[in-house]
Amino acid sequence: AELSSYCANHKPALIWRSQPITDIGVDGEIELCDENGEPLAEIIKIQLKSTEKSKGYIRNENPNNKTFTFYAEKAHVEYWQNLSNDVLLVIFDNRNNAKKLYAKKIENIDLKDTGVQFVPIKFHQEDDLLDVTKNDFLDKFSRSLNKANPKIKSVPIGTEKLVSNLLKISFPTNKIYIAPINYERDEVIEKSWKTDWTLRHEAGAREVAKNALHQEGLKFSSDWTVFNKQIITFHDLNDKNLPLSRIVDTSLVESFSPEEFYSISDNHKSVFKGLLRFCLQQKLYKIGFEWENQEKIFRVIAPEKLEDKKIIKANWVGEKSADREVLKINFSQKIQKFYCKHFAFSIDFIDFNNKWFAVVNPTLTISVNGKKKSKVSHITIAKIKKKQRNQGVYNDLRFIVYKLQNLTQNSLYSDNINFIYFHTLLGLDIEVTIDEEDWRAKESEEIMEFFNNEND
Repeated sequence: AELSSYCANHKPALIWRSQPITDIGVDGEIELCDENGEPLAEIIKIQLKSTEKSKGYIRNENPNNKTFTFYAEKAHVEYWQNLSNDVLLVIFDNRNNAKKLYAKKIENIDLKDTGVQFVPIKFHQEDDLLDVTKNDFLDKFSRSLNKANPKIKSVPIGTEKLVSNLLKISFPTNKIYIAPINYERDEVIEKSWKTDWTLRHEAGAREVAKNALHQEGLKFSSDWTVFNKQIITFHDLNDKNLPLSRIVDTSLVESFSPEEFYSISDNHKSVFKGLLRFCLQQKLYKIGFEWENQEKIFRVIAPEKLEDKKIIKANWVGEKSADREVLKINFSQKIQKFYCKHFAFSIDFIDFNNKWFAVVNPTLTISVNGKKKSKVSHITIAKIKKKQRNQGVYNDLRFIVYKLQNLTQNSLYSDNINFIYFHTLLGLDIEVTIDEEDWRAKESEEIMEFFNNEND
């Protein structure tokens, strides 16, 4: 009745016809007339929704920017967009006897990234209000006479940079040292049985090499690997003071550029990538990240002494200095153990025509007592990631890059040599910009409700 009254009192008149037979997502139509009251042969289909209560069709009401959201069924939106006629979604707000009509033309909605069942459509309480005193229906909605071309999705202009998760790297020393091991594998394994660190016959080559050092009463960092009975590292194996030099034949030390080494074969490239990970593992451990071999990720190290409801933060500098949560500890009365939520990330190394990049992917993991991965970690993390916005992922990525670049600037080696230099994330300038409000409007109803509850 309120829409019918609006049409009858509008100048020029609007002809309202209700739908005599129930249709999918259409309740009636409005035919437009010119100043003389003559039909323009332009018909707009109408979907009408009314609400009398607070938990009706009006959702996510924001009094600050004067907006609210209506969640349309995805099947209805698909139907509306396939009609040859324009479709107007009209909301009748009669809460507290307000008797307000809001209208939005349905067009240019990209359904690929919307929710599974519902599509969020945002209304503005001033711009989309149907005010009969303004007589501006044709100006807003007529195909031929409108003063503007109203769209659900704005068309941004200008340029924007798309940021990838590819972090350019280089190798400052540009030299790899290789030397054959000087010990017998079986002898090291047999000697280990008389020590506090015993090895099995099937122990890996790297573990045997570390045990050979142990038997010499030596320790060394993790930034080296073993391949074809040779030690491979960025450290200069000619240096007799280097503990690693004690388990190689120093008379047969060779050096190669990284490119000379990894270009030999695919196996050599895999070994080189492994060496890069070991170098990174060494550096990250010094700033509180450990390698979790089961998940193949670097995660924040939990303290030895765990406390319930303890939150650990780390400082970083983005646009300004800030602290961010990297570890959260909670005690479970049910299992009498601590659950730890660790900030984490995976990293891989790839090359494009001898240009190397670190592929960085932020994530989270949950451990029991700060050690073993929780059996339900993947379920909890999946729920968290489902609710994480694009900006949140981007901030996680920037935080990791800050930490990696800080490693480059502040060497953790006593000789002040950096074996991996981290540059900047690879970006791409595009000729259009992405409307952030429109991007957020494509979030599902479940996600929108989550964030609204978080903000309450």
